Amino acid sequence: AAATAAVARARRTHRSDTEVLRIGHTPAVTDTDVVALLAGASPALAATATQVIQIQPGDVGDLLWDRSIDLALTRALSPSHGLTGQVVTRHRLRVAVRADHHLALRDVLTVHDLASETLLVPAPPGASADTEQLLALLRAAGVEPRHRVSPVRGTPPVTAVVGDDGVALVTDAPGPAVGGAVHVLELEPSTTVPLVAAWRSDTRNRARDVLIGSVRN
Repeated sequence: AAATAAVARARRTHRSDTEVLRIGHTPAVTDTDVVALLAGASPALAATATQVIQIQPGDVGDLLWDRSIDLALTRALSPSHGLTGQVVTRHRLRVAVRADHHLALRDVLTVHDLASETLLVPAPPGASADTEQLLALLRAAGVEPRHRVSPVRGTPPVTAVVGDDGVALVTDAPGPAVGGAVHVLELEPSTTVPLVAAWRSDTRNRARDVLIGSVRN
């Protein structure tokens, strides 16, 4: 795999092709989160094309190891030999409910308001470090969350509550979302979740290193 990647880089250089940085992000990281990260990156990436795809949390390691992606963006990273993880920024956590949910008319919620609600998660806890992190945040605040896996996969977390009585923890801006079908409410006290960048420790990638260096906390 390493030889194949080296040959591909050499061919791009010979043909003066644009360098491509391939980024995979888990469902808990929105397209907006990714774009904001890239927008804050160094101008040195101006000549680099970026390819962004959504991946499942359980596939992060495999996709990095077979070089399908150069960088993974996730909310949490399970310990894995040969992978490096770094927190590059943090995002404020909010609550999404469908527009006719009994909490939808509230402007602000507390963690304890969620005690009697069902939290929709993108994957089972054992298969997703992202899910485990969200549940741990609620437990740390004294709430044992009821939860179930959203039946809709591959869409942003804010869409999980469309047509569903559950709630979702999201990083979207407060206010109407999904064409008014969803309301995003502030969560107090303010709680943030990390954006973790992960990559193979044994690889070198100029564009990836420039991006990580430009947003380093």
